[in-house]
Amino acid sequence: MFLKNDGRASLIVSLTVALLVYGMLANVLSPNTPVSASNFFASASPDNLTLTLTTDKENYQNGQKIQISGAVKSSDGTPVENGVVAIFFSCDEWSRRLGVGINNGAYAENYIISFGDPDGTWAVSASAVDDNGNIGENSDNIVVSLPPNTIYYTVYLLSPPKNIIQYRGGAVMLSLQAKEAGVLVENANVIYRSPTNDNVSLTEGAPGTYSAIYTIKWDDPTGDWCISAEAKKTVGDNLKAGGSFTIVDVRPAVLQLDLLSPSERELGVGEQAEIKVRASYPDGTLVE
Repeated sequence: MFLKNDGRASLIVSLTVALLVYGMLANVLSPNTPVSASNFFASASPDNLTLTLTTDKENYQNGQKIQISGAVKSSDGTPVENGVVAIFFSCDEWSRRLGVGINNGAYAENYIISFGDPDGTWAVSASAVDDNGNIGENSDNIVVSLPPNTIYYTVYLLSPPKNIIQYRGGAVMLSLQAKEAGVLVENANVIYRSPTNDNVSLTEGAPGTYSAIYTIKWDDPTGDWCISAEAKKTVGDNLKAGGSFTIVDVRPAVLQLDLLSPSERELGVGEQAEIKVRASYPDGTLVE
C-alpha cells in the first residue's frame, strides 16, 4: 500500500493482519504443547485454582473404561461455576488428550482404552482454567496391562508412516493388516481413533487388510495425532484382539488472505480507510 506525500518518496507500509482462529477451548484441546496450565495461558495469573483428579481405580486393562472426575475450586474455596479442564494421558511417545467442561465446580469424563493404546504406566494430568483465566493443575499415575487370553492378533500398520507431516484439510490413508500366528485375520472389527477421539471403522478391501481415508478437519487439533488402531473378533465365546499405534504430525492449514478494501492501493496522507480482509482455507471454504 502506498501513501502519496506531495511528490516526496512513497512510503511502503507493511500491514500485518492477525486472525484469531481459535478460542480458549481450542487452545486447551490442541496437543501442541505439554499439559501445563502455564502453557495454556501465558498471560494468566499464577495458579490459584484447586483441582482434584480422581480415577475410579489404579489398574486397568486394554478394552476397559477409565472414569475420571474431580472438583475445581477458586482460591477462596468456592466452586468454579464454568471453565474447561484438559485431561492428558501419556505413556512414552504415545499421548491422548480430552477436554471437558466444568459444571458447578465439578467435571467428569470417560475414556475407553483401545487395544491399540500401549500398556504400561500412564501419566494422567489435568489442567483447568475458569472464565476469568485463573488456572490450576494436578496429576496422577495409572497402570494399564494387557488382558489375559485376549491378545491373539498382531496388527501391522502399513500407512501412514510414523511421524509423517500432514496439514489440516489433507487426506490421511490408514491401512493395516491383522494376523494371528502369521495368518491374516478376516472379517474383524477394525477401528481407529480420530484426532478428536471418535471411533472410525476401517473396511476390509482384501482378506485381512483393512483401510480408511480420513480427511483432517480444519478445526482438528494440531500437533501429534496418535492413531490407535485395534482389531477385534469374537470366535466362539472368546474375544480375540490386538492393536498398535502410529503418530501423524498435524500442522495448521495455510490460509489464503484477500484484501477486499480499500480497492485503491494509493491513499493520501491523513486519509482514513476501512480495511477488510477475507480469509479462506485452501479449498475455498471461508474461515468463520
